Amino acid sequence: MLEELSGLLQGDTLNSIASAVGADPASVTKGLSAAIPALIGALATQSKTPEGAAGMFDTISKNFDGNLLNNLGSLTSNPLVANGLPFLQGILGDSQGATEDKIAKASGLNAGIIGRLLPILAPIVLSYVGKMIKTNGMNATDLTGFMSDQQGFARAAAPGLLGWLENIDANDDGSVLDDLGRLAGRLFGKSGS
Repeated sequence: MLEELSGLLQGDTLNSIASAVGADPASVTKGLSAAIPALIGALATQSKTPEGAAGMFDTISKNFDGNLLNNLGSLTSNPLVANGLPFLQGILGDSQGATEDKIAKASGLNAGIIGRLLPILAPIVLSYVGKMIKTNGMNATDLTGFMSDQQGFARAAAPGLLGWLENIDANDDGSVLDDLGRLAGRLFGKSGS
């Protein structure tokens, strides 16, 4: 999931997102490197209880069939993306502000840009999950297992980002930017700093 989403959010799509949030594509790539694992982690955490899994399954099944992923060219004009804030709030709940701040700190972007990025990204992540539900005929229990697996993959690909982005400074040099550069290289196929 992490690699596929990262692969989709490049080129013209990345440029469109960058334009919508008011940042350059390289900076948005750093933001995505932190934001995608954070959203996967939040969804996985939410799906760990039967009630959370059922609610998430219901919301995703009703609103996201994966078709958004087939038309990322018109991403920012898509109604799901344009109205992505309620979906983001559903994923992060009361921790939305703190999550935005931590992603901003980890990525080097200001919280305002992250605040504009996450509502665009949330429907994309949910569309991917919706596509998996539809393609694999999942139920709420299957969704719990799927999200747990994805959280594990995201943790392996982005160590430190999932514990709400703590301990990301892998080489203890006092800066997370070099670590995010390496992470971006792994996720987006570019050389890290």
